[in-house]
Amino acid sequence: MTSMSGERPILRPDKKSDRRKHVIAFLGILVSFMLLLSLVSYSALDQASGDIKPADLWKVFTNDELVQAKVAATQNWLGLVGALISNWLINSTIGFSIFLLPFFGIAWSWSMFKQRSMKRLTLITNYTLLLALLFSALC
Repeated sequence: MTSMSGERPILRPDKKSDRRKHVIAFLGILVSFMLLLSLVSYSALDQASGDIKPADLWKVFTNDELVQAKVAATQNWLGLVGALISNWLINSTIGFSIFLLPFFGIAWSWSMFKQRSMKRLTLITNYTLLLALLFSALC
């Protein structure tokens, strides 16, 4: 489409789309950082809290004695939710290699925020995850 003078119109970047990508990237960095805190503060003593179901977490607000006792005994920096997440990720997935996950989350979110090419990051992520799976299977 050209204007009357024969010039091409100036294409403006879609500001809503850029803003949405920046918000998603910021949330990705935030969630990855929280996940890293949860994993770093993992304690084997929190495995006793692992028998609580995620659906029962709302009982924290209803003063359920069993849940309150588990909250008080939890040593994870993010509380009972952090203990449940770190316990599940470490004991039910690829073990301590899961510590790579928050770093990849931060890297992917930062690349999205800076709008960089994802080709190299995809290659690094794939090879690292393959090595993590092999290391987990070996152990």
